[in-house]
Amino acid sequence: MLLTISLVLLLVHFVTLNGGHLVPNAWKSFVEIIYDFVLNLVNEQISVTSHFIITLGLSLSLFIVSFFPYKENSL
Repeated sequence: MLLTISLVLLLVHFVTLNGGHLVPNAWKSFVEIIYDFVLNLVNEQISVTSHFIITLGLSLSLFIVSFFPYKENSL
């Protein structure tokens, strides 16, 4: 997974050198096609229930992480 993310970020970096261009070239079109494909896959896999569970889990983890410093310092 780390290798895939690295390759995608490297590809995006080379596509957007010098601020990119107004008219997309072949590489930029390729990156946009991959981005749309992955985005559609993610949207199809996450239903309303799992979206709610993920949001609830993230908010609870942030609450727990932010609560421990106050508990340790007796505030």
